[in-house]
Amino acid sequence: MGKGITSMFWGYLKRKLTSKGIIRREKLPLYLGEYVWLYNHRNDVDKIKAKRILELLEKEVSG
Repeated sequence: MGKGITSMFWGYLKRKLTSKGIIRREKLPLYLGEYVWLYNHRNDVDKIKAKRILELLEKEVSG
């Protein structure tokens, strides 16, 4: 039986955070949010990712 999605994600997160080196505790939620988003959209092509990011930014700016 293969790994569960949770253990796959934690392995991914560990590799990403380790590659960053030292991360300040107050910045950890930002990194975590970024990597959750990237993991959830890992199969999307870059053009779709860029479109989704722009939509999120527009939503945030417009309130």
